[in-house]
Amino acid sequence: MNFKREFLLFIALIVMFSACTCIYAADEPLKSQRWNELGNNKFLKGDMYSALEFFKNALEDDRNIDNLAGVAVNLNNIGTVYSRVHEYEKAISVFEKSVMINESLENKNELAINFNNIGNACVSLKKFDIALRYFKKAMDIANSLRDNELKALCYNNMGLFYKAKGSLDKALNYYNNALELNKKIDNLKGLATNYNNIASIHLSNGKLQEGLSTYFTALDLDKKSNNVLGLAAVLNNIASTYLRMKDNVNALDFYERAYLVNMGMNNKYETAKILEKIDNLKGKLQNGT
Repeated sequence: MNFKREFLLFIALIVMFSACTCIYAADEPLKSQRWNELGNNKFLKGDMYSALEFFKNALEDDRNIDNLAGVAVNLNNIGTVYSRVHEYEKAISVFEKSVMINESLENKNELAINFNNIGNACVSLKKFDIALRYFKKAMDIANSLRDNELKALCYNNMGLFYKAKGSLDKALNYYNNALELNKKIDNLKGLATNYNNIASIHLSNGKLQEGLSTYFTALDLDKKSNNVLGLAAVLNNIASTYLRMKDNVNALDFYERAYLVNMGMNNKYETAKILEKIDNLKGKLQNGT
């Protein structure tokens, strides 16, 4: 059995499935919905700048028809893209505009998403006090709505918060809380994210084998849920772990798999970074190091 050929076929099927959402959206009654589907498709493929343009088109259309709920969603999507390309201040500014609309509409679920996104951007900027305030707001809403999926997301973000601050035990506790909730609701993507984050804690504690095993659990869940972005991330993490373990052969293998996934998403930035690692490892292996 040619594993890489089978793996490439698997990735191609996932990408084809993702593309189908774009085609389906063409029958939607509002232009903004079509733009959003196109934006989501590009976002899932890692093409952030194309996604941004589609989300901006959706925003303009929803403003033209005074669809405030749609405007709030589009602003949140635009902010998410800015966060992905590390423009955190700009992201926060856009998220805050979405917050104002969702507060006027009393849309609690969307507000919690806004608050989580602002919190994550603040963590990236090391504005930890502000981040914690927003995460607590999001958690208060999740508790009031008794929404386990939202609550699990809040727990996961609190884990990211404490890991960024270097409080690994607290971070692991929050990740495990998120894990238990996602198990209850059978949220495969959420579980994959939780296991991926738990693995990172094991690595930070020097438990490389335990971390590697946990990454493989996340990998299996990403495959089952057709989570292409998660799959790309965890393959890269597995490769990096093998590299830390000085297992260059397996590191190369998993970097090549990560490369295939990112190629399938047309994620040029990540593809270039991984290709550099692949070339470096091939050179080491040829030199017998």
